[in-house]
Amino acid sequence: MMLHKKLFACSFGAVLALAALVPSAPANAAEEVGLQEECVPFRAGFGIHQRCTLYVVYDDGTRVASDHYNRDENGMIYDP
Repeated sequence: MMLHKKLFACSFGAVLALAALVPSAPANAAEEVGLQEECVPFRAGFGIHQRCTLYVVYDDGTRVASDHYNRDENGMIYDP
């Protein structure tokens, strides 16, 4: 009976070890569906400028910040 339990334990361990080697299903990467810009006004000298962040939006609803920049009162983009 003891030999039977040891044999069962070894075969169960072998099955677990083989299962760990089987490759998992490939994960599908989220696809980029658009860009979204958000700007916040701030005072710079005598004018009102905007501090902007550009986000990449994915089809699963997530968004990732991809760029930061400022806009002057004429709409021209410049680095912060």
